[in-house]
Parts: sequence; structure tokens; C-alpha cells
Amino acid sequence: MDMKNNDDILLKQFFDQHKQQIADNGFSEKVMQRIPQQQSARPYIIWQIVCICLGVVLFLTCGGIASLRAVWQNMFANIMSYLISIDLSGVSPLMLLATICAVLYGSLWLIKENLDA
Repeated sequence: MDMKNNDDILLKQFFDQHKQQIADNGFSEKVMQRIPQQQSARPYIIWQIVCICLGVVLFLTCGGIASLRAVWQNMFANIMSYLISIDLSGVSPLMLLATICAVLYGSLWLIKENLDA
């Protein structure tokens, strides 16, 4: 971690020492004058609100809530039937505990690594 910060500091020092100014002879000002003025975002916001409201109305009128309820119930039933069908008769409790500990340790290590990055 310190090596990366050291490299960043060295790069910044190098580029600060070797900075060059290039004369643009008014080029930047001409480009800025040709850029079109920003349009108001109001019509887009109104259009988004109208589309969202229309989507919500269509969702409710076409029975979207009942469909979502059915999907969630089916998904829950499928998950439960899968979990019930797992046969652990050939697995010792010690082996199951070791597996759970290994997965937990690996997960915590990955979380720690991602937080440090």
C-alpha cells in the first residue's frame, strides 16, 4: 500500500516539474463560444415523471401485484423444496462445521481485502 502511494507521489512530482504550457492563440475561447448553450432539463424531467406514472398505472391495472406475489411464492416454494431435498445423512457434523467455518473465513477475508483496496 505504501509503495503505491510512493509511486503516486513520485509521478506527481515528475509531472509538476515537467509541466509545459502550449499557446493556443485563442483556440479554447473559440471552441467555448461554439458550444451550444445548455437547454433546460425541465421538459425531460416532466417526460420522465409522465412515463413513470404511466408505467405504475399500467402495472397496477394489468395485475402486476398479483403476478409479483405469484413469482415470490413460487420462488420461495422452489427454494424450500430444494433445501428439503438435500441429503446430509452421509456428512459428519464435524465436516459440516469445518466447511461452514472455511466459507465464513474466506468471505470475511475477501470483505477485508475489498475494504483495504
